[in-house]
Amino acid sequence: MIRGYKKGFTLIELMLAMSFISVLLLSIAMVGIQAGKMYSRGIVLRDVNQAGRDISDTIRRDFLQANAEKIDSTGLRVPNNSNWSTGRLCLGSHSYVWNNPKYLDDPSLLGGNSLFKVNGNPVNLVRVVDADSGLCKKRCFWQISRNCRSCEIVQFAQVYQ
Repeated sequence: MIRGYKKGFTLIELMLAMSFISVLLLSIAMVGIQAGKMYSRGIVLRDVNQAGRDISDTIRRDFLQANAEKIDSTGLRVPNNSNWSTGRLCLGSHSYVWNNPKYLDDPSLLGGNSLFKVNGNPVNLVRVVDADSGLCKKRCFWQISRNCRSCEIVQFAQVYQ
């Protein structure tokens, strides 16, 4: 019996073609995923940069609007490894309060100190409406630094929000 010549691909040829196409599709998918990650990273960096610009513009406007006699920097502390747990800067109508990053990272180091809190959560930096500079008055600072800090900051922060 004579076999006739059949046209078509062999099983091996089909398997090689499918493996080549699957590798090609996989590489295209990986390139697409990487492009999506780069795009997302760019969006996040843009948003972080915009937030930084907004914060610096707000602080700059507060300094420009502040009366030089009303600026109280007695609580101004530059972040370093010292023992202070909080800092504050009063600019007349607004005050900025912050916590030492060292104590935010490891609250067990606080000992007898306490942190500024808003709604029970420690803050990195917060701008509060403080028309009478209550956060920078000595009598009020001692009261805030001992027992009432979190409730005072919550009250100020709610007015600001």
